[in-house]
Amino acid sequence: MSERVSKPLTPGYAVRPATVVDAERLGWVHVEAWREAYPGIVAQKALDALDPAARADRWREWLRHPQNPMHLRLGIDPTDQIVGMIAAGPSRDEDSPTDWELRAINVLRVAQGTGLADALVADAVGDRPAHLWVLEENPRALAFYRRIGFAPDDGRKYDESLAAWELRLVRR
Repeated sequence: MSERVSKPLTPGYAVRPATVVDAERLGWVHVEAWREAYPGIVAQKALDALDPAARADRWREWLRHPQNPMHLRLGIDPTDQIVGMIAAGPSRDEDSPTDWELRAINVLRVAQGTGLADALVADAVGDRPAHLWVLEENPRALAFYRRIGFAPDDGRKYDESLAAWELRLVRR
């Protein structure tokens, strides 16, 4: 396994649990982060179809059920705005290599390089074994995951809605 190297968190940035009142901003951040990161990587029609209000409704509904085993954490900037998010929880894969899955991490471009992504992973995943799915044509994400100890296993799948291949990465 590669050595895990974490970036220190820039002063003023923080991680905290999400609450129902965060749903609207969270929906916007989730969509905006996708629109910043994925042009040319996923089908443009998939990006065009993203709806911040629908995402907010989805997160609001999820946050109303605190018994949900998924960890949802927010990245906060020095002005107390949500600029990132992470969702992790029990694996959804039938052939799962670990019990814990990093399901989503999104950080707005303005907060990239601040150590926020590292802090989000540390909070929601910690040092436990975990796996995730990442878009094969996303070199920035692949480099980040490699740096924090994830490596490809034999998992690969095609997401028709995104018109893109995904790779499964594992950290043991």
